[in-house]
Amino acid sequence: MRMNIAVVDAGANLTSFARMDGLPIIGGNGEVIGAIRVSGSTVENDHAVAEAGVRALA
Repeated sequence: MRMNIAVVDAGANLTSFARMDGLPIIGGNGEVIGAIRVSGSTVENDHAVAEAGVRALA
């Protein structure tokens, strides 16, 4: 699941913008029912943690 994150200040001025990809959570009928996004380490570590979360929900 892809998300666009915009951060604005009190005057509604754009201060930051980022596109973030997450791991989708697939329901029993094959539909996307949510996503897990992890941040705080290397890309590889964040991905491994997100995958572990998806497996835990399966």
